[in-house]
Amino acid sequence: MQVLKDAGSASIYGSRASNGVVIITTKRETGKVKVSYDMFYGTQTVQKGNVYDILSPQGMADLKFLALENSGATINDAQYGAGATPVLPDYIVPAGAKEGEVDLSKYYVNPYYTDKPDMDSFYRIVKANKQGTDWFSTKYSRMRPSKAITSRLTAAVLRVITCFPSPISTRKET
Repeated sequence: MQVLKDAGSASIYGSRASNGVVIITTKRETGKVKVSYDMFYGTQTVQKGNVYDILSPQGMADLKFLALENSGATINDAQYGAGATPVLPDYIVPAGAKEGEVDLSKYYVNPYYTDKPDMDSFYRIVKANKQGTDWFSTKYSRMRPSKAITSRLTAAVLRVITCFPSPISTRKET
């Protein structure tokens, strides 16, 4: 029987060894080594097409206008404009800008900004993607394998180690 009360025992057994570790060595046994190996391999595929029926940019603009119309609000959107039907902009930032209205030479973004006035002076330009992106098909266009591997090695028991907190405490009670 051994009592370990040092940093080495804590590094092996973790926080449960804060009060020490008692190691009890039992008798030695002999036996054959057994090795078992289990493996699973398969693939998963998702449904084809737009299974979530995600809206296109034009569909999203139409939905926003329909919501504004149904709520009785005045239709005057910074991005899609005003009128009977929404118009997709050429640029998202500056909001609702058309081709030719944006001066590309003004673009300024400092990734190392340190204060708010510098951030407020940024001139961002973000071109709109009028066709939209089918993110579902982009993300799940290939089959992805899934696998699980479990291996076990059972050898002759040389010694049994039982780890439990030692009743010997290093704390002084007051």
